[in-house]
Amino acid sequence: MLRNSSGDVMGNSMLKPLKTKTDFMLDELGDKFDTDFEKNKKTISNLKLPFSKKTVNRMAGYAVRVKKRVQKKNKAQDKNQMILIS
Repeated sequence: MLRNSSGDVMGNSMLKPLKTKTDFMLDELGDKFDTDFEKNKKTISNLKLPFSKKTVNRMAGYAVRVKKRVQKKNKAQDKNQMILIS
């Protein structure tokens, strides 16, 4: 098993409970999150929940990935609709 310098197992950067909590926040506060990591980090920190700095960073990074995935999906759908209209 490979470990990085902080002792984490490499390749397992996101635990299921953190994904679940982040997905819940995205569902409830979706308009406050964006593809900007710093903005997401600030949004999570402003919630005044007892998360460590590492946890906040991981959640903000995951939120960025989810938002980018959604944007990419929406862009593809828009492109398909334009093709159908033409």
